[in-house]
Amino acid sequence: MDHLHWRTRPVLQRPVLLVAFEGWNDAGDAASGAVRYLIDRYDAELVAEIDPEEFFDFTSTRPQAELGDDGAAFAADRLVALAIFEPGEPPAYR
Repeated sequence: MDHLHWRTRPVLQRPVLLVAFEGWNDAGDAASGAVRYLIDRYDAELVAEIDPEEFFDFTSTRPQAELGDDGAAFAADRLVALAIFEPGEPPAYR
């Protein structure tokens, strides 16, 4: 079974991987908040999703379900995804 579902397979040059894990090790949402900020700031493109079913113990941490506009339920807090962006020129530091 393929756990990684690609939407598109981009060709990257000198990529950098940023990873954030939520939960007890993400004090104050520092890591996950920083990655979310970068995704929003640079309008990142979602390129792949990882099926969480094989990787999460749903008996110890229950997922929170939400209803979409079409009435379908989905687990809102267990999205594991890969997104890409090109940040352009780095900011000037003073």
